[in-house]
Amino acid sequence: MRTVFRIRDISGELIAEHVRVVLPGGKKNMYWQSPGCDPRDGLMGLSTPDLPLYGSERISTYTIGQTVVVTEGEKATEALWSLGIAALGTVTGASSVPGEDALSPLLPFDVVLWPDHDEAGDRHMTRVAASLIRLGGRARRLTWGHEKGDDAADFIERGGTRVTADLLVQGATPWVVEPAAPIRMLRPSYRDDDTRVNAAKTHLVEVVSQKLGAPKRQDSRSMWWCCPFHSERSASFKVDLREPFYRCFGCDARGDVFTFLREIEGLAFKDALGELSPRQALGGIRGFGA
Repeated sequence: MRTVFRIRDISGELIAEHVRVVLPGGKKNMYWQSPGCDPRDGLMGLSTPDLPLYGSERISTYTIGQTVVVTEGEKATEALWSLGIAALGTVTGASSVPGEDALSPLLPFDVVLWPDHDEAGDRHMTRVAASLIRLGGRARRLTWGHEKGDDAADFIERGGTRVTADLLVQGATPWVVEPAAPIRMLRPSYRDDDTRVNAAKTHLVEVVSQKLGAPKRQDSRSMWWCCPFHSERSASFKVDLREPFYRCFGCDARGDVFTFLREIEGLAFKDALGELSPRQALGGIRGFGA
């Protein structure tokens, strides 16, 4: 049996499809595909944190202040829909969390997080709660489960009703997130406070565009190319337009403009800095318009 869960944004635009296949013997297989594309190409460079919450197209029908339950996965979300409960689902899996763009539409609502009944599920929703709080929102914790991994779908399969679900939601308590320990960042070999260095970093998009050509796709936050560091058909090489860094979601290559020039052109840091100085033209970079 093959089931397709369609992931849409708030406007209703189809962004991705999550396919669930039940094989003979009961074994399950799940994979991602982009609408209208070869399933072998997956999400075409997108990562699951970039995707909207499952059911985001319903958000426009909710009223400000309404209680919205967020659970993990499409099946649990649809189980709550069957009871008439306003619900959305994360689609990243327990090992990751939705990005800010996926979570920010939740800010006007009374959000109740329903984690899977295991350590991974609790960690997942704790990270979701932390993200919501960081964005200025709030969240409440719903507690239910008898066996490891129990979720909203299991609740209904075991006789849960709208009345009992409402009681669980009403009893949900504020989710308190402990402050995270400060992350110690590895500093590069140059000074981050050097104004020339910071100015040079802003040239990443220009340098990548001149080397790799026009992006395969782009939006207000990022541009995507086929990665120059490994062979691929899909565009998984992302340049973030808000922070001057790149990352390939295929081979995990990552860095800033200095890393890119070192890997592509063999330029040492001092040479790259000199070429990228705001007082000099980009056309002088070796391999870029020379």
